[in-house]
Amino acid sequence: MQGWRYAIYLVGRFSLRRGPQPVKVPIGSARVLAFLALHRNPQPRSYVAGNLWPELSEARARANLRNALWRTQPLGDDLLICHADSIELGPEVEVDVDAVRAAAESLMAPAGLAQPFPHAEKFGHELLADWTDDWVLYERERLNQLCVHALEALSTHNLRAGNYASAIDNALLAVRREPLRESAHRAVTRAHLAEGNVASARQQFDRYAALVQAELGIRPSDEFVDLVTSTTREAMLA
Repeated sequence: MQGWRYAIYLVGRFSLRRGPQPVKVPIGSARVLAFLALHRNPQPRSYVAGNLWPELSEARARANLRNALWRTQPLGDDLLICHADSIELGPEVEVDVDAVRAAAESLMAPAGLAQPFPHAEKFGHELLADWTDDWVLYERERLNQLCVHALEALSTHNLRAGNYASAIDNALLAVRREPLRESAHRAVTRAHLAEGNVASARQQFDRYAALVQAELGIRPSDEFVDLVTSTTREAMLA
């Protein structure tokens, strides 16, 4: 395996690979690697230990960290860099979240999107879906918001390119991630309307209206109402 790089996957479930080979990682070591993968600068040992084991005393948390680092050593010297008071991920270690963030930021850049469009699946899954630590929940929400905005932007790009099926699929992924997000439902509706499917657009609006009434006791925005009613009126007059 000489020359193969490590890659850490955090979107979905945690996994570590070296080249094409999966690597088994003790859970304590996996938590350290995941935390450092999301914080690429050197992190104080006390800060890492306090976030990973907040329910323990500082001394016990630091002991757990030392044990996790010891268990990580057999995996290779290029995976972690340990300093006296801080630790960091090796600079050559690839992290899938970095690629997701880069793709999302390219979609939302003022200069526009370079072809080809990224696969929407990059933005369709949660960060460390089976972990419930507070630091994970915070990072998951950060990535979730970025991905939802990216999916809406990707839907808009596909809509402008006339790729209606992809535009609808992108927007539906955004709806799945944030079911109460009106802008995602509007993106689905706009794509249906651009394709000439007024009935499908109306059904999407009605589903959203029923959902927010039941969950929040509110109505869709005037912008959304106008989008649907004006188009429905034009279709009836045509």
